[in-house]
Amino acid sequence: MTVKIGFFAVFLIILSLAVFSFVLIRSERDKMRSDIVENGKVFAEFAANSIYQDYVMLYPQTAGQEFSTFKEAVEHKLSKNKDIVKMYLVGINGKILFDSDELELGAYQGESYRYEPDLVIKELLKSDNVESREKEYKGEDVAVIIVPIRESSGGHFLSIVYYVSYNSLEQRMKEIYNQIFIVLIPVLIITLLVAIPFAFRITKPIISLTNASQKISSGELNITIDESIKRGHDEISALALQFDTMREAIKAQKTQLMDYNENLEKKIVQRTKELERKNDELKKINEVAIGRELKMVELKKRITELESGSKKGSAGKKKKA
Repeated sequence: MTVKIGFFAVFLIILSLAVFSFVLIRSERDKMRSDIVENGKVFAEFAANSIYQDYVMLYPQTAGQEFSTFKEAVEHKLSKNKDIVKMYLVGINGKILFDSDELELGAYQGESYRYEPDLVIKELLKSDNVESREKEYKGEDVAVIIVPIRESSGGHFLSIVYYVSYNSLEQRMKEIYNQIFIVLIPVLIITLLVAIPFAFRITKPIISLTNASQKISSGELNITIDESIKRGHDEISALALQFDTMREAIKAQKTQLMDYNENLEKKIVQRTKELERKNDELKKINEVAIGRELKMVELKKRITELESGSKKGSAGKKKKA
């Protein structure tokens, strides 16, 4: 029973820690995702105009022009935020003027124009405010941040679109997992060290009462309940007191029953002796009565004989006369 209660207590604590860890991890994950997006927005707004100026001043407008200077300038700015995996400059009509893929492939030399294929993003390009949405990119979720390049006269014609990855989130979550693991192992060890003695402390009085009840059921009523159990102020202590009261009541009833049985046996013996004495008296009375009856019969027989002899004598005398 101690093992069962100890296991149950450990299970409840582990379950509580698991639920707490799950809620903490979910909360931290949501907070970190939100932080990544917010940091991405701050960086996107901060770098948008600068990247646009680099495009105006350094992006080669004809084939053969130097591209490396523009590339270095843009890469330097994008290196400030490792979460950005893609960026492109696009017109309000969806026409893409520059794509960060060119930083690896070189300046775009295609004959046809490139356009934004995502209709939702294309619609958001019309907004004068910074917009964001979730999107799948290369098999993973990214946050798309759209920053309009505002004109001095108001409104905008161009926007810069950033794809912000959540890859760094996994690395941060691994750190949280490690921290939780480092905290949980000592907690579990302490839990085991505390739960087992605690379970033993709970089950000890119950086991004591169980053993006492078994002894009482076998007829042993002189057992004693540990005083330390009865001195408590919980339900088990109250049960121990009631149990002790019940034991004393059973013991008193048993003593009373034994005394009654003993007195009954004495009364039976005494009554048996009285019956035997009366039987003896009746036997003697019967013997005396029978003796008397026999003497009366003998006496009546003798009288009859005498009367018969007297009659015969009288008859003889009459004949002689």
